[in-house]
Amino acid sequence: MNKFDESRRRKHRVTTYTAYGQHLQFDNKLTGKSSVYKYDRENRLIAYSEFDSEDMANEFATQIFYNDRSEVSGVYYRLDYAVNSNVKYLTYNYQYSYNTDGTLDFYSVVTDEIGGKINYYRRYIIFARILKW
Repeated sequence: MNKFDESRRRKHRVTTYTAYGQHLQFDNKLTGKSSVYKYDRENRLIAYSEFDSEDMANEFATQIFYNDRSEVSGVYYRLDYAVNSNVKYLTYNYQYSYNTDGTLDFYSVVTDEIGGKINYYRRYIIFARILKW
């Protein structure tokens, strides 16, 4: 890539930051996509959204939830996609549970695709606790 190409590419990418130096918005003028980031009072990322800058159609969004110890307790994803002339939504909801020492105990996934909930138990974490004992 030559300097001219890189210079032209930089003009088409615009990044806006918060007062704390975090990404607030990223606009890619070449692809017509924009991303917006949202933070809570503790400066933790709590939401992210990607959308089409032309028609403002949401393409991907996520919300992040934290417990009292600032550990991620849940992540919610939503993907939008076109099917014929309709918009369909696909969602994933991850929920996390931790042990008192901060290690991951288990997580579960709820999604439209499976029509229910799947629990994943992290067995190697249990063995790690046994070895510490």
